[in-house]
Amino acid sequence: MMRSTVAGLVAVAAVTVTDASFAAKTRDYRLEAEMRFLGMNVGRVELEAAANGDTRDQRLAMATTGLVQRLTGFKGELTARSRTGEGAPETLDFRSFTETDRATREVELRYDGAGRVVEVATFKRGEPRGTEVPEAMRDGTMDPLTALAAVRGWLVEVRDDPPAETTLAIFDGRRRYDLHVSLVDRRTAEFASGPTPILEVRLESEPLAGFDDDSDGRRPITVLMSDDDVVVPLVMRTEVMGDLEAALYTKRVCAAPAAEPACREYRY
Repeated sequence: MMRSTVAGLVAVAAVTVTDASFAAKTRDYRLEAEMRFLGMNVGRVELEAAANGDTRDQRLAMATTGLVQRLTGFKGELTARSRTGEGAPETLDFRSFTETDRATREVELRYDGAGRVVEVATFKRGEPRGTEVPEAMRDGTMDPLTALAAVRGWLVEVRDDPPAETTLAIFDGRRRYDLHVSLVDRRTAEFASGPTPILEVRLESEPLAGFDDDSDGRRPITVLMSDDDVVVPLVMRTEVMGDLEAALYTKRVCAAPAAEPACREYRY
């Protein structure tokens, strides 16, 4: 469930993303969400992004709560810095840290200015571990958080003319996969907080290297993105353990730039 949720935020594809101009800029934001399973709130998520000159910083923090927290002890944080400008965003560096009651895992990635991976470091329980992703498959990729920025920018470009498709090459230090992104529809969702313009998006990962088996990571994810100048995930759903569904619901979004960021609450 957790891996599916993270894959869906990256968010985070057959058109290549580098063909889009990304001229329209999405806004800085901070998002608070909750994870649900079997009708229960099982975790919390914080996602934020901010421009810093010609680069962009992103952070995703996750933690289970309640009984699930006692059973798994899961928490994690991902950070990324990417170069912005014309064309798709490019990863400069990426770090992730996850912890459960069994182990900790850490990843550090660094790219040069030409999209080449120049440093990969992975650790389990503090001990160095290698990556199963061949060097030939690492260059020309982006990390999961930079992929989310790319998806947001791409949706701004194509939302006037659905359906549309694109594919992103993702490397998170341990796994290499292609993320297939489809804009399915542009419509208004009837949320409990009121009618909300949304972009319905489908995500599906194609595992290429570093996965335990061919089925690992293949669960399709339905995402409802806000159809506004922020363009962030509001609802994410995927099936786990058969036909049981795990979901993420955004509760609050605060958007900038502004001296006093505008915040909106969501109910479903």
